[in-house]
Parts: sequence; C-alpha cells; structure tokens
Amino acid sequence: MSRPHRSPAAHPLRTPRRPAHRTAHRTVRRSAALLAAGMLLPLGGCSTGDGAAPAAAQDIAVAARQELRSGGTARWAVDAAPQTYNVFQSDSSEATERIAGAVLPALFVLDERGRPRANPDYLRGAEITERTPKQVVVYRLNPKAKWSDGQPIAVEDFRAQWQALNGKDAAYWTARNAGYDKIESVSAGKEPGEVRVVFKQHYADWEALFTPLYPQSVTGSPEAFNTGSRTRLDVVAGPFTMVPDTGDGKTRKKDGDGQAARPQAPAGPVTLVRNAAWWGRPALLDSIVFTAVPREERAAALRAGKVDIAEVDRDLALEVRHALKEQKRAAAAKNAERGAADGKNNDDHPQSGQGRAGAPNQRVDEVQVGVGHMRAAEREAAAGDDKPADTEPGAAKPGGGRRADAKPGDDAESPAARLARAYTIHRALEPAYTQLALNGSDGPLADEQVRRGVARAIDRAVIARSVLAPLGLPEAPLGSHLLMGAQEGYSDHSAALGRQDIEAAQALIADSGWKQGPVGGPGAKDEADRRADDAKAPFVRTPLTTGPPISVSPGLGVQHGTLAEQAKLAKLAYEYGEDSEEYTRARKKARGRIDRLMRESSPLLQAAANPVQRPFVKDGKPLTLRFVVPEDAASGQLRQVAARIVRMLDNVGVRTEVVQTGSAGYFRDFIASGDYDLALYSWPGTAYPATDARPIYAKPVPSADGSLMVAQNYTRVGTDEIDRLMDKAAGELDDRVARDLLSRADARIWAAAGSVPLYQRPELVAVKKDLRNAGAFGFATPRYQDIGYRR
Repeated sequence: MSRPHRSPAAHPLRTPRRPAHRTAHRTVRRSAALLAAGMLLPLGGCSTGDGAAPAAAQDIAVAARQELRSGGTARWAVDAAPQTYNVFQSDSSEATERIAGAVLPALFVLDERGRPRANPDYLRGAEITERTPKQVVVYRLNPKAKWSDGQPIAVEDFRAQWQALNGKDAAYWTARNAGYDKIESVSAGKEPGEVRVVFKQHYADWEALFTPLYPQSVTGSPEAFNTGSRTRLDVVAGPFTMVPDTGDGKTRKKDGDGQAARPQAPAGPVTLVRNAAWWGRPALLDSIVFTAVPREERAAALRAGKVDIAEVDRDLALEVRHALKEQKRAAAAKNAERGAADGKNNDDHPQSGQGRAGAPNQRVDEVQVGVGHMRAAEREAAAGDDKPADTEPGAAKPGGGRRADAKPGDDAESPAARLARAYTIHRALEPAYTQLALNGSDGPLADEQVRRGVARAIDRAVIARSVLAPLGLPEAPLGSHLLMGAQEGYSDHSAALGRQDIEAAQALIADSGWKQGPVGGPGAKDEADRRADDAKAPFVRTPLTTGPPISVSPGLGVQHGTLAEQAKLAKLAYEYGEDSEEYTRARKKARGRIDRLMRESSPLLQAAANPVQRPFVKDGKPLTLRFVVPEDAASGQLRQVAARIVRMLDNVGVRTEVVQTGSAGYFRDFIASGDYDLALYSWPGTAYPATDARPIYAKPVPSADGSLMVAQNYTRVGTDEIDRLMDKAAGELDDRVARDLLSRADARIWAAAGSVPLYQRPELVAVKKDLRNAGAFGFATPRYQDIGYRR
C-alpha cells in the first residue's frame, strides 16, 4: 500500500519514529520518528543487480496454503491504536496502514526488493499506453473486484480519489498530493472495466497512485474524507472487513495546524474478520486483532502469550539469542556425552562426535534465530556487552539462558528460554536507515568544509558493525540515501564524501580557519603548544580510538568506586561498629558518592566530558557542536551510537555538548525547529525515491516572512543541482535512465554532507512458532489472506 509522506510532527516518536513507518507498499514512514530510533549481501560497493534478493531483505516463515489450516486468530501488536482509518491524513499510523492493507484495494504491491507488481486480485493489467504528447496509463480492472456493498470498483472511485488528493480543494484534510497533482484527467477507457488516466507531465512513479484505493463514499466529499473515515470504514474491498464498532469515537483538540477538532477512532483493539464478499482466495484466519502494545510493554505481552505477532527491540532479540545458544550448547553437550558413552561401549566403532544414528553433532558455535543461522563465535567480539557472563555449572545464565539440566517447562527455565520455545524472532534489514544529521542552517556546520570534516571523522563501518553484527545481520554501512541494499540500482556513493580519515577531517576543518588549540581549551599554552605554534602545524594527527564497547550497564569505574567505598565502610564498621555515628555519617556520604558515580557513568556523557584530543579553536572559542539525543528507555541503542560518534569527533578535535531529552519533544522541539547541530534519526526506504525522498533533500527556500521553508529537509542542506536531478528522475519513464539520475543525485547529497547514513535498521519480529507467512517482511507487502496456522 502506497501512502503519502506527511509532516512527521503529528506522530509520537518510537525512538522517535516518523520519517519512517511501514506500509504495505513499504513507503515506510514511521516518519520523523524512525527519526531516532529511532530497520543483502553486501550492502556496500556495488549494485545488487537483477538477481535474487539479498539474504537479509526479509525473513518470513513461508508455507503453502495447503499446509495451513483454516481458522484461528492472529493477535498483532501495534504501537498505538489508530486515530484514523484514512492513510492520507497526517495522523495515520502503523495501525492505520495495517488495517488498510487488509481491507482496501492495493492496485500494486511490492516484492522483497521493493519492486511494484500489479495485484491480480484487482487488476488484469496496467500500463503506459501513450508517452507523447502526454503520458497515458490504462488500468484494466478485475471484473470480479467489488466493494462490500455490492458495487463494482470503477472509474468513479479513481476520479473521486484524484480530486480529493490533487491539492486543488483545500476543504480536504490531506497530508500530501504528490503524484495526484500531476494528473490531468481520469475517465473511463475504451473497454468495460478500463480506467484511463492522463498526466499533465511525465510521472515515473505512477504505480504508487491509487493504493490504497478508497471508495467514492469516502473520497467523494470533504466531510466523509475528513471525519467519516476517521472512525469507521463501512465499505471495503479486501480479504478482511472491519467488525462494526458501536462507539461514537472520541474528539480531540485542535492540532498545531489549526484545523478543527477531529473525531478519533474508538480506542481499544481493532478486529478484522473474513470478508464474505471477497472474490479472491479466502482468508485462512478467522480474524486478525490489532492490539496497541507500547514498546516498553512488548516483552511482557509476549511472555504472557497475549500477542502472536510483534516487532521487538534489540535487547529482547539478544536475550532470545542467548537462550537459544544455551539450548544449543546443552544439546551439544548431551550429544557429546552420548557419543562418549557409545565409544566406551563399542571400542571398535568410536563415535568421534556423531550421535547414535551417525549424524554429526550440531555445532556449538551456531545459533538459530528465525529461519537463518549465525556463527556466534564470529559475532562474540562485535557483540561486546551482550556476551553472557560465566556462571557456575547449572546456574541460570544472564541474558536469557537456562540451567543446562533444566527441562522444557521446568520452573528453572528462564523467561527468555520460554519465549524462545513459543516464538521465532525473524530478522531482516528494515527498509529504513539511521543517519547522523548535520544542521547546516547556521553555526560552524553552515560551512560545507566543516560539515565534510565532521562527516569524515565518523567510522560508519564500526558503528554499523556494533549495531548489526550481534544480531547476525550483514554489517556493512548503508551507502545510499535513496535506495536500500535490496533494491535494484543500489550502489554505494559514499566515495563522493570520502572514507573515514582523521588527517583529512582535520585538514578540512583547518582550511575553514579553525586552528588546533591546547588540550585544556583556549586557555594558557604549555611548552608543547608553543612548539606546535612555532611549527605552524595546522592540525595534529592522532590514532583513532573508540574506546571499549559501550554498555548501558555501570562501567568498571563505577564498580571500582563502589568497592572502594564498601572497603572504607567495612573498616569503619570494624573500628566503631555499624551503630556508631562515624559509620552512619560515612555511609551517607558513600551513598552520595556512589550515586554521583552512577549518574556520571553514562557512556554518552562520559565521552563528551572527557576529551582526549586538542580542540579546534577560532576567535578564542573551541569548535563545539550541540548533539541532541533522546533519553527514553527505547533509545538505548541510539545513545550507544551517539557515544561512539562523540569519541570519534573528539579524536579530530571537535567537542560536543550532549543534550539528552525525552522522546515527546525530541522531534518537535529540536529536529523540526532546527535547534541542534548534530542529531540521530531515521528515514524510510521507499520504492519511489524520486517522489518520496524529494522533500527530504530539497533545497530550503525563503518564505515571504524571511523564514526557511524546509519541507522535510531538517538538516537545511540542499542544492539546486540535487533538486534538478531528482525532478528529472521523477519525470523519466526509462527505468535505467531514472536510476542513473538518482545515482548522480545521491552522490551530490553525500558531497553536501548534510546527512551521513550509518546503517539500515534491524527489523526484528516475534511470531508464534506455528504461524506462517508472517515475520520480518522487509519491503514486501503482506498477503493477509495467506497468513495462517500449521495443520
């Protein structure tokens, strides 16, 4: 299902999450909120070509329909209950899109590589029939396709949706009109069931239009579009239909856009059931229930068996990984014991590591997570902090393991082990990427040379490996702003910026008039500083040091400090007794010192507060950048990435002032308003980059009052050449020429150094073990009617 980009400000952050979310058509949009999470072989270096999709493009437990039984309910966790059932409104959400994908027509669906394919449930075909003097597209509808009220899907539905979304009628509360504004007319074709669409100018992304398709009863009037579709969908045309809700919906206050109060979809789970009027292959499930489960409650809901499908965070996935590893080790140990016993019983035929049936033992260093395998021994170093500590034989392992002698169902079995028995964690690279944003509107980063210097201080490979390797996902950094690694035409254009290089980074900054100052800042100089001045050295090269793996747990300094305080207290207790005044005073002071150590143990704040390189200085002021980072519980991974970046910048002499803020105001108060120098947030991948990525990288233009109109370009960095190439790609009907234009645009986006893609986000989805055709879909559009339970 395709859907418009809209202002991210209306969506709550997931870490954060709004320039990206997932739609069936994967114009992934959990918009300015993927902003911060705010997930291929290999990702970098070359085009993926036209062959099979890269290995990590998706991870689904696939099964043929005949292997699955009819019936059952799938409880699907979403971040929040939908506020509207209209995906073209600014406050639509993941739940809105999931529901629309199951109940409304999708004329084109995406495969695992993000390629649009005509959906035979609704189309017999669709093609460009004329290119000159104007582009004409003819849709040939499936004659069986009809709405649940018995009316056929027809040209009237296409025309009403075009008129609602083309931007000419301000009475419609639409989020975006891209594509629909390029249509000149919609009319019936020459043959019955044909729809003829004429474009005013060439439009390459025409396959994104009319998906989802709403009935004329929704798009035919502003009132129905604005309010009626927010609380119910009375007419549908998909394998599922909505259970009627008797609630009148809630009303919310005015939004920041000043529009009138809007009714809101009733809170609570949304239940979809089989559509009796569906003409295609019937849905296997009796029902799908979309249930709001906040991220912080997701693990508990899974452990309690309250949901069947749920996207999970990295920590939970690693817990399950460790649990599976322990189970594998236990199984290998039993096999080894059995083999040794067999060898003793039959000296003529020692088993040599094989079981009774002669099959080789499972390798201890392989761990199955989802449908793939990863070599744990190769991942251990990269995993760093997630490595389970050694424990005594038979003790429960941290991170999710269980006692080696525990049996399934044993009370000693850990929650993670029980979770691993009930669910499979499917892993893929989500069509969305996390970037380091450099705000070029003012301050030091308004200078392109400084931006390039800062960008070249970042070792993207180290960051990508730290995030992806522990999960067993391909760990190369993403090399494109416009295409994900699985997509046709993907190529790494990061060479336009240059690889990570400390000396080059320092030279770029020095060329902009910044000089390397003394270690302590712009104060008094020591002898080494004077010698450096005499030599007129523009910069000082130091080796890259990223420090030990970053962990959210207390560091060694905290542990040593705590032990020292405990030793002092033990001595006082021995000398004066635990009831003494001396011991009580010392205990109070020790508690305060330990609390201070804990507060200061944040790797991010420590990294910023303890520089090791001489800072760059201009006009007596050190080069300091304001780095805004979310501090909510769901953003732990981002803070680890931020700490690494702080250290990397310190290695070239760039200071950072870290500002940690709650997720509620992260996007609105800092990113959208431009109140930052550096920030981490995510953007979605899309099958239609010429259209969907255009507002993200468009050059800001001054408005009448002197302010900048930035669209979704929150870095405020853009050029006329980037705009020209993106516009040409959007109007190019030759796919190869369009991809070449996008490649050239991407190279220029890299060179402008407004944003630095770091890695494709991991997509981690827990699915009940007997549920099939669901998982980490990647770009692919889910076929809801084929999801079902094994016989």
